[in-house]
Amino acid sequence: MKNLLAVAVLAMGSIGALGSDANATTLKISVTHNGTTPLFITPLYTAFHNGGFDPIKIGGTASEGLRDLAETGRFGPASDDTTIAAQRASEGGGGVPAPVFGNAGPGPIFSPDIGPGQAGGDAGSAIVDIADPTDDRFFTFLAMILPSNDTFIGNLDPIEIFDEMGSFLGPQSIVVGRDNIFDAGTEVNDLSVAGGAAFVQGADINAGADEAGTIQRALSLDFGSGVDLAPPGSDPSLPALATLSGFFDFTSDDFNVLTIEITEVAPVPLPASGLLLLAGVGGLITASRRRKG
Repeated sequence: MKNLLAVAVLAMGSIGALGSDANATTLKISVTHNGTTPLFITPLYTAFHNGGFDPIKIGGTASEGLRDLAETGRFGPASDDTTIAAQRASEGGGGVPAPVFGNAGPGPIFSPDIGPGQAGGDAGSAIVDIADPTDDRFFTFLAMILPSNDTFIGNLDPIEIFDEMGSFLGPQSIVVGRDNIFDAGTEVNDLSVAGGAAFVQGADINAGADEAGTIQRALSLDFGSGVDLAPPGSDPSLPALATLSGFFDFTSDDFNVLTIEITEVAPVPLPASGLLLLAGVGGLITASRRRKG
């Protein structure tokens, strides 16, 4: 009888463990370049967190991790405490990051007609498992604009994806436009070959001049007579990928670069084996009592 009771207790514990994962969910993050400009972005850094991770503060100084992302596109690994991934881990809890790459692989997410993007723009997606939506309720995205010195995209405030009970608030569609473009204030904007901007053909990304400024909303980029873009791999001896020219007004209502969509992947039903086990143990205990009676 004691052995049967022990089994029953273990079975109930297993059921409790299953119940604790009942809110676990899987999300899909999809990114599409809208093709409204020939600007690119670096692979999109995305993270779910508890709301404490808030790296963009207008008028504040960019953290070391944000500076690295805004100037080079690098966002990890979290084991390197100089990265934005490490900052998220220390400020936003243990949520799982989910970087999104375009269909061309680990390089930039391309605009159409420049690079190997699909018609209408490059696209990509990532799947992320959220073990505890009551904790990792919020979403943040960041990426560098290419070509630039320290211009980046992001959300000024964390976006709520789950409510306090961990319930998904429904599909999200985020058009990355005028409200999502920022200047890190860390490097002087200079899109010449000598200016150190990323993705400019022949430029040394480490040659940019320090600006010692603050994070501000980005207003524009002016490519003047044209800038040759560096192909993936950025070997100055390779042919230029394309030439950009003109003035980009980030404050325009018409400006947008990406659409980010967050959807819920159909959940897998919890197995019924735990309930069957508990019912079976209960039957054994009842039978045992009848035999002894």
